[in-house]
Amino acid sequence: MVYLSFAINQQVSGCGRWSDVAGAKHPCQSGISIDGHRDAEDQSTNQSVTRLNQHDGDPKMSNTANLSLFAARVLLSIMFLMSGYAKLMDPAATIGMITAAGIPAATLLTYLTGTFELVASLAVIVGFQTSAASILLAGFTLFTALVFHSGPISIPGFPPEANGLLSTFNNLMMMKNISITGGFLALAVIGAGAFSVDAKRTPASQAA
Repeated sequence: MVYLSFAINQQVSGCGRWSDVAGAKHPCQSGISIDGHRDAEDQSTNQSVTRLNQHDGDPKMSNTANLSLFAARVLLSIMFLMSGYAKLMDPAATIGMITAAGIPAATLLTYLTGTFELVASLAVIVGFQTSAASILLAGFTLFTALVFHSGPISIPGFPPEANGLLSTFNNLMMMKNISITGGFLALAVIGAGAFSVDAKRTPASQAA
């Protein structure tokens, strides 16, 4: 047993006399390379890491992935585009909501909010400064969820059933905003993809 262990240890470090162990062939005699096997495993691992590291504007990213990112940008932003336009065209409802929340300068904040939503959503759609715009929209969406859509609704003179239904809808709005926040944070990390202004502005050496 001692000799068998010694012979096996010899084979790990090089091409010894494998025939001394039960007449078996040494890997070198049969054309097997331990180092070559390890190299193949390392190469496979590196290829997997490369695939995981594909990011904004990477030519190796599939067209399907880039189209999906473009669709995600549009779907996440279209609501803010419409909301911003509506605030600027008809600010009364938003002014009333901000006033009811006890926040001062409601009229000014309404116009600033409408402009922000319009500009930031357009930036995400076209893919310009996508990460920065996505982070700003994520913070804005989370803020509105917690300030305007948390807690029950209790309108004086409304029956309890009506207030209960409104509270349910308000809670759904809060959860919707929180979900959208997650989408914007993911977009900020992943990037806009190839179909964006950001990709056109990124040097080829950085995209590779």
